[in-house]
Amino acid sequence: VSQRLNPLATAKGQKLMCELTGKPASIVVNYFGVPYYYCDRQTLELDWNGIKHKIAQLLVPLRQPPSVIPSVEERERQERTLKKSRLGLIDLCRMEATKFLVHGDFELSIPGAVQA
Repeated sequence: VSQRLNPLATAKGQKLMCELTGKPASIVVNYFGVPYYYCDRQTLELDWNGIKHKIAQLLVPLRQPPSVIPSVEERERQERTLKKSRLGLIDLCRMEATKFLVHGDFELSIPGAVQA
């Protein structure tokens, strides 16, 4: 469920930008507890139908701030895991964008290409 953004609810100097276009955001939607910002409803739907429905859950650990881990070994292991996740996400996004291009759904290929 999307919500209109209240410009007075953001910190002074903070500018929320659209995930897809880079324009000022006017809508926020939460997928799996992670906020995503969009300039309009059409862009939100394009992003969801293009790639976000497949990757929203995969983005959760990548979008959250890193937890404080006491040992160097654990931090290195966490960094390796995040790197593998990022590389897998890039491959998936590229594959989806290519699939839409091949099928002639050019607009739906944009979100995957941007995310990759």
